[in-house]
Amino acid sequence: AQHSHSLEGWFAHVPGLKVVAPATPADARWMLPTALADPNPVIIFEHSGLYNDRGPVDPESGPVDIDRAVVRRGGDDLTIIAWAGMVPKALEAADELAAAGVSAEVIDLRSLRPLDLPTIAESVQRTHRALVVDEGWRTGGLNAELAASITEQCFWTLDAPVSRVAGLEVPIPYAKHLETAAIPQVADIAAAATALVGTSPSATPAPSTTRCRRSAPTWTRAASSSGASLPATPSIVAIWSLSSRRRSPTSTSRSGTTASSRSSWSTWANSSTSAPRSPDSVVSV
Repeated sequence: AQHSHSLEGWFAHVPGLKVVAPATPADARWMLPTALADPNPVIIFEHSGLYNDRGPVDPESGPVDIDRAVVRRGGDDLTIIAWAGMVPKALEAADELAAAGVSAEVIDLRSLRPLDLPTIAESVQRTHRALVVDEGWRTGGLNAELAASITEQCFWTLDAPVSRVAGLEVPIPYAKHLETAAIPQVADIAAAATALVGTSPSATPAPSTTRCRRSAPTWTRAASSSGASLPATPSIVAIWSLSSRRRSPTSTSRSGTTASSRSSWSTWANSSTSAPRSPDSVVSV
């Protein structure tokens, strides 16, 4: 069932590519125009497990900045970092944690390359704890890159090691109940967050005067790579549809190729930078 794997980390490993993963209907709508206008190749990973989700889409909001993460929920006790299909689960886990007295901040990463490290660092330096949630595998995954970056930047302000919740180190099973067991669920995120903050998260004592603590260096944002100073090059946008966890009843076999059980590429390329670009120009492959 390779169509169920989360392979966005493979593409985020490649210099020169921009890789984004929307988690809301609004981002799924407005990331596309920004990607089409970018002179660099952009890959949009759509988690088709979110295709049935509903949410507000403001027709006047316009294209979004695909280089920036966004805080979906504020909190003080820890920072949960997630993307794509893990964002709704992280928000649901944050609701459960709030009922238990744990205030969790949830960051929707959105951009997998480049990473919005300043937004992450600002949050973690304030909450002093970080939990990375990744549907992909733990070994060599994007979660490991995030954990390393957070440790490098926020080491002197962390009150606990960076924690990770990731998929099991197995090929994704075809059977639904086994697939559910192989990828992170709300209970897994809530349990990891509870263990990270300890038994009394809202009453965390101030650091001891004997503890070594210094100001962490500050990350600065690089200029947007979609600026006018870059040479005009053909824009290429690729949309990878991650397989739905909610398989269609029409999927009758492991090798079936229904619309809901296969990964599909949609690519759009235009060698003329002066010609108008619209989603109508997308060609399915």
